[in-house]
Parts: sequence; C-alpha cells; structure tokens
Amino acid sequence: MGRITGHFIDEFGYQDKGDDLNDKKSKIQEAFQSHNASTIFNTSVQVGTDLPDIPDNLLSKQQIILSQTKDEKIGIDSLVTIPMLKITRTYTPDIPDIYKIKTLRKDIEIICIANQRTIHTFKIKDKKCLTTNIAEDIGDDMIDMTATDQNKLLFTTDLNSEIKRLLTFTPDSEVEVFISISPLNARGIHASVNTILIGFVDAEELFPITETSRRGIMIYDYNCRHVRTIERDQKNQLIFSSPDVIATNINGDICVVDSTNNESWEGRVVVLGEWGNF
Repeated sequence: MGRITGHFIDEFGYQDKGDDLNDKKSKIQEAFQSHNASTIFNTSVQVGTDLPDIPDNLLSKQQIILSQTKDEKIGIDSLVTIPMLKITRTYTPDIPDIYKIKTLRKDIEIICIANQRTIHTFKIKDKKCLTTNIAEDIGDDMIDMTATDQNKLLFTTDLNSEIKRLLTFTPDSEVEVFISISPLNARGIHASVNTILIGFVDAEELFPITETSRRGIMIYDYNCRHVRTIERDQKNQLIFSSPDVIATNINGDICVVDSTNNESWEGRVVVLGEWGNF
C-alpha cells in the first residue's frame, strides 16, 4: 500500500510540478529570445503570478544591501551580503564594570573600566579575559575612545577640551595631548581612514540647551588641521544635543549616538552624509 501511495504522489504530484516548471522555463526562454519588452514583461507577470508562495521557514535569513559606488565613472552598484551574527563563545573577565572596549591590533584588546581612570589590555586564555597591562591615571573618567590606523589610542575624558593619545600600556603609561578644541569640551571621538571626528559641546552645563549653546562635530586630518565643523542644519537649528559616540559606515556616512538628557541618558542615533548633510 505504501508503495502504491508513494508511486501515486510521485506520478501525479512531483512529476506534474516538474512538467509545470519546465513549461514556465520554456516560456521565459522564449520571452528572452524575442527581445520584445512587452513580451518579457507579460511573461514575467504571468509566471510570477503562477508560482506558489514559498513558506517562510524555507527562506534564508541571510540579508543583502545595495552598496552604491562613489566613482561616477563606474556607475555600477553592487549587492553586499550582511553578515549573520551569532554568539560563538563567552568569556568571564577578571575585572568588573566594563565601560568601553576596542580592538587596537589583532593581538591587543582594550577595555576601559567604568568609574576608574585606568585602561586595561587583555588576552583570551582558558575561556577567560585576562588583563595583560594596565595604563593608570589617564586624567579623568573616559567619555569615548578610538584606534587610529597607526595603532594609537585616542580618547576623550569628562569636562575636558583635550583629545589625549596613549603611547604605552604600562602602569607608567605615557599620555600626551593630541589636540585641544578649547574653549569647547570634547565628547565622542572616531578615527576614520583619513580624518578624526570629534564630538563637542560648550563648556557650560550639558542641559538644558539654549539658543547660544554649541553642539556638533569637528573634523580634523591626521596632521591636526581643522577640515570642517558640522553644527547646525539649513534652518540654523542645532543638529545634536550631546554627540557622545561616533562611527562611520561603509558608505562614509557619519553615525552619532546623541544623548538628549543627562538624567536617564535617553537619546537617538543621528546619521549624516559624509559631508554633513542631514
């Protein structure tokens, strides 16, 4: 009985579906060979309507995005696969209250500890994060940090106009001033390929914001030369409240975590074009 049922399904189920797909394939090939736009569109609508819906559980979860080229001469966009993220391992650090984490090089990972003026480097061993060096007394509580293409660590500290650079990761660590944006205070910082983006606020209280408040992003090159400032939109309104974290994406867009109050630290993500267009 089982054989008869199986033969029946194969004969009248799969075989019919196969013949149907072959018929659609032939129609598609004929449409392409005709080089007629009307025929191609009509065939596309007909075949697309006849095709059955695919169950959701059979669809791949892999996603793609359209990547637009910057070169007008090429004018060809491409599809970029979005990586699927999953947890592969978890590690227990030997230090509490991790505030920031950054990869400086493949063999150096950096952790900043909340409410401590120290920076730790660590390595993974025996399923644990083990501290390898400690840079102490960086000045004040850290706001943000970034790694340059020369494997130097730049960071900003609370209520300070100086962007500092850490040269060594030892208890007698050398910290030097990379640049100062006085009289403004620095917040978020990000080193891209050619520039350094620095979030800033005025030296007054963060909130409330007034008509004379200054909030924005300064862009410098690696020779510490000011390139431009992004502060207000076309209606002369402040774009940011407190630009605390900055990053750039594959299109060169500037992505900013902008805090809108300092009580619950609620906020938003603001995305600007490479040249500051909202």
